[in-house]
Formats: sequence, C-alpha cells, structure tokens
Amino acid sequence: MGRVISLMGQKFYRWTVLARTVNDKYNKAMWECICDCGTVRTVLGCNLMNGSSKSCGCYKSEAVSRSKKKGLVGKKFGRLKVIREYGKNSYNNYL
Repeated sequence: MGRVISLMGQKFYRWTVLARTVNDKYNKAMWECICDCGTVRTVLGCNLMNGSSKSCGCYKSEAVSRSKKKGLVGKKFGRLKVIREYGKNSYNNYL
C-alpha cells in the first residue's frame, strides 16, 4: 500500500476536497468533495489527480445544453437551409 498524499483543500477542475473518508473495497483512498454547483460526493483520489472525475456531472449537462443552444439558423445541410428555430418537444429537445 502506497503513502496517501493529503488532498484536503485542493481544487481539481470543479471539485474542492473537503475531507478524507474510508478506503473503497479495493483499499484505494476516497475523498469527500464538493462540486462548484454545491453537490457533495465521495470521489477516488486517483480519479481526482488524473482528471477522470471533473465534476458531479453538472459540467457535462451544461456542455450538452450549450451545444444544443448553438444556433443552427443559417446553416446548410445538403440542399436544406435552417431559417428559424421552431421550439422544443416534450423531451426538451429543439425541433
């Protein structure tokens, strides 16, 4: 078992480390973190340090909503050209 480096108070992307928690079932270091959006979760220390965990998921949902909001007006798809936005369907997707 390797030495555990203290990550308390450090920031990794949108995570801020609050405290050390118990190890997971594989004896890996776990840390209680708070996301910039306010969500508190337990995250593996190695995932914090290697960047595989950047947020609680809020970043991904924000990025997806930003990409959906990019205007398609004026863009061409083959011989079709988008002239206006119509609205959203019941699944909150743009039509």
